[in-house]
Amino acid sequence: MQEGAQSAQANTKSTPEDQEWEQFKAKYNKSYASKEEENYRRSIFEKTAKDIKAHNEAFERGENTWTQGIYEWADLTSEEFKATRCGLRSSPKK
Repeated sequence: MQEGAQSAQANTKSTPEDQEWEQFKAKYNKSYASKEEENYRRSIFEKTAKDIKAHNEAFERGENTWTQGIYEWADLTSEEFKATRCGLRSSPKK
């Protein structure tokens, strides 16, 4: 019985990526309709995080003049972000 418990515990150890994902969801109050959607959103988040890390490494080498960080929409594709966050908002007609 103890061996099975140790095996289950080994399978549930979190990685730094797991921790970053969980912190992101908690900070921005993220929840998803299904496990499939969460997996999809996490894959986008992980790509975004990788791109941010590469950008910041270039900053450290003096190749960029600014740094990036994880933000609320890091689980959206560029297309989704543009479609939902970059639209023109018109004023109400008077």
